Parts: sequence; structure tokens; C-alpha cells
Amino acid sequence: MNYKYRLITGVFSIIIGILLIGASILFTAATLTLIGILFLVVSLVYTLFVYSIEIFIKDKELDIEELKKQGLTVVICENCRRNNVIEDIYCIYCGERLEIIENNKYDSW
Repeated sequence: MNYKYRLITGVFSIIIGILLIGASILFTAATLTLIGILFLVVSLVYTLFVYSIEIFIKDKELDIEELKKQGLTVVICENCRRNNVIEDIYCIYCGERLEIIENNKYDSW
């Protein structure tokens, strides 16, 4: 399940929680109020969690062309074999120290 569907599920759950609280007011049912509040809180936490995880994942995606336009050096980490920017000094994925090796540059890959 990708991010879009998770976010839609979270928003839909929030709407259901609000509707349950509204129905509890209409029918004056305390149990329905508690269920609605619980449903609303859990769905809000779930939606915020999904959104924050997506931000964290997108933070580690490198746009190689944009980095090259900015004049940064793109290299491959010797440890995890992923693209990195040498100016970061450490790999953003595994934390290993990055080194410039002539045959390690992205252009020759």
C-alpha cells in the first residue's frame, strides 16, 4: 500500500470519527462518544505518523541532476553502494565516511 492510499485511509478514518461523535450527540449515547473520540485520536495519530514517515523517506531521495546543476560531487558509498554527495562527508544511508576514488564517481558508473 503506498503513501497516497495510507493518507486517504487516515483522512477517511478521521471523518468517521467525527461522524461518530456527531451521531453520539444526536442520539445522546455516551458509549458512542467514547468510541468516536478513540477512533478520532487513533486516526489522527496514524495520519500524522504516515505523513512524517513520508517526509523522512523523501528526505533521503537524491535528485542527481539537480545536485549536479548545483556543482556538487555525486559518489557511490563503498559500504552500501548508494548515491551520495561527497560534500556530506558521511553516507546518508549507512553513516560510513565517504571518500573520493576516481572510479567511484557517478559519471563513470
